[in-house]
Amino acid sequence: MAANALAAGVPRADAVGAYGLRFRCLSPLEVLAQSIANIAPTACAAAFIPAAFGLAHNGTWLAFVVATIGLILVAFNITQFSRSSASPGSLYSYISMGLGPTLGVISGWGLLAAYLGTAIALTGAVSKISLDALQQTFPSHLQFWQSNLVLYGVATFAVVLPWFVAFRDIRLSAKVMLGMELASVALIVVLAAGIFWKFGFHVYHDQFHLKDVTPGSFCTGLVIAIFCFVGFESATALGEEAKNPLRTIPRAVVLSLLIVGFFYTMMSFAEVGGFTGYETPLDQSDFPFTVLSQRIGMRPLAPLLGIGALISGLGCILACLNAGSRVMFAMGRHGIFYGSVGGAHKKNETPHVAVTLASVVLLAITLVMFRCKFTAKNVLDLASTFATFGFLLVYILISLAAPVYLKRRGRLGAKTIIVSVLGVLFMMIPVVGSFYPLPDAPLRYIPYIFALYILVGVGWMIYQKANSSGIVEKISRDLEGIGSRFGEAKGIVAEAQGAANDEAHT
Repeated sequence: MAANALAAGVPRADAVGAYGLRFRCLSPLEVLAQSIANIAPTACAAAFIPAAFGLAHNGTWLAFVVATIGLILVAFNITQFSRSSASPGSLYSYISMGLGPTLGVISGWGLLAAYLGTAIALTGAVSKISLDALQQTFPSHLQFWQSNLVLYGVATFAVVLPWFVAFRDIRLSAKVMLGMELASVALIVVLAAGIFWKFGFHVYHDQFHLKDVTPGSFCTGLVIAIFCFVGFESATALGEEAKNPLRTIPRAVVLSLLIVGFFYTMMSFAEVGGFTGYETPLDQSDFPFTVLSQRIGMRPLAPLLGIGALISGLGCILACLNAGSRVMFAMGRHGIFYGSVGGAHKKNETPHVAVTLASVVLLAITLVMFRCKFTAKNVLDLASTFATFGFLLVYILISLAAPVYLKRRGRLGAKTIIVSVLGVLFMMIPVVGSFYPLPDAPLRYIPYIFALYILVGVGWMIYQKANSSGIVEKISRDLEGIGSRFGEAKGIVAEAQGAANDEAHT
């Protein structure tokens, strides 16, 4: 019976929740909702497809196709781990298995930067969308809507609402995220269908033939297309709460890429084609969905699409809090943060301290940026760029960790090596694109700020090691526990020991 359970991708029958989180409560659809909500396809379609068009032009659709294929390579490396183990630690735990605790901790800091940075960016986006809607609805009170008090209030609401849901119940979070994304995506699909129905095939001719697309502009647009997918791996943070996690999580990681990749490709054709012949280019439109709704004679759809983008942004903030707090929760259990961060609420069975701490950090940074006269768009641009470096770091490390992990377990093959190398090379495209061509200030300084952030995290770990905090031993014991729960004790315990031995003696 135990063998059948393992074949089905579930822990042994005697396995119970080891972290205090709600055990095996999320369906495959709810786990998939976590990854899709973290991608925020509706918000990205509104904000970043026009930005990608400004660089890739008629090759925008192809940039999203290539981004989907490239990130599937990364997803393949992630599934090498998620098919045999699951925990709240997400890629932080996986990278620790393959490359050892030090690089695992570095990846943990990278994930926190990625998820919280994305949440900050979306808080800026939600604030902008909300204030624009209020100003258009009540133009006679324009001065009031432009006041700092209203800006701070909207930003606070955009964080407090997701915090409350994430604090209360992971099942509630999953249902809210699923409902939000289904509603917002449905509205955009209606818009896309209207565009395809309204305009003839000739408006898509230049896109199919990649007219005026150059390799340099295409690669730069590809960087934006890749960013539109980040967060697809966040279902891995639900390793304790997902039903049949060894099946559900790998499928959610890959399916989220395929579904959203198709959605982005379709919307690229629709948005670029819908703006053909219009006096304002797509990349210079403040909210292209309004223009497109008017051009196809569906003007009442415009405010609904604005609400859909707002809902998608809130769903993404919630998904970031869910994923980021669970990484923080795992790091707290290992002694990287105070022990209380690694505690779970007895009634709600959520990482309540980590959720609250992540929300406080998120809101504080957002309000400080607003106080320093950054506009909502500035917050979106700067925070999303910072978050991108976190994702890139982790995607590169997981691609390097997969073959090391499989080699120690005697399962390394040529296919894995090829996919690992291709995954790393693909991730180098946005890395290079972040430096060349050199962005304008202050975006050009973000890579160095991120590097300093990582150095501080490394310095904190070195300090804790010097004070005999036992971080390496705690991570190793946690990995051993994960292995024994999933019937992979021999393989994963050896993995934990092999990855940590050198560090434990340093």
